[in-house]
Amino acid sequence: QFKKSSIFMENLKRFVVMIAIPLIIINILAAVYYYRSVSLESSMASNQIFSSASSAIEKVYDETEEIYLSLMLEPGMNIFTSTDNYFALNEYEIKSINNIASAAQKYLAPSDTIHSVDVYSFSAKYVISSQAGGPVENHMNKSWYGKTSDDICYTVKNDSSITICYNIFSHKEKIGVMAFTILGSAIKDSAISNGQKHV
Repeated sequence: QFKKSSIFMENLKRFVVMIAIPLIIINILAAVYYYRSVSLESSMASNQIFSSASSAIEKVYDETEEIYLSLMLEPGMNIFTSTDNYFALNEYEIKSINNIASAAQKYLAPSDTIHSVDVYSFSAKYVISSQAGGPVENHMNKSWYGKTSDDICYTVKNDSSITICYNIFSHKEKIGVMAFTILGSAIKDSAISNGQKHV
């Protein structure tokens, strides 16, 4: 009883009430504030990268659509998609079709994300490519081969790439497909790079 009512105990109680408890409360508030600040910063960085990824994907779709429309206007496209036998075409027709591949390479040159474009004619059973064209049998390992959709544009996912496909129609009938191979790593790098610029 004497110890509890001693001056030391009285001073200790005052110290705890006036200094120790407020210090503990301040430390807790500081820790909570720090955690929230770090969490908010991390969240903002993640949101920025996510937003950049969305922008990068949207940009790729815009690029592919623009190239698709440009290639469809090439004079050789109608010849290519309507022929039944690529090897029976005359020299002028072959040259017109080869111009499609040259145009595809020109359109892809400035792009950071589009790896290649393949144009497959169902009737010709032949593929024009920005890389290496040839009979469709040589392209059966491509991610787009055998994948179909009634939509004008559809996506095929592969292990390391994404393929954006555009159906080629004639009088509402599918006569071919134009497939753009997009490297997933390129979109990721572009998104992270743009995200870091804004953080």
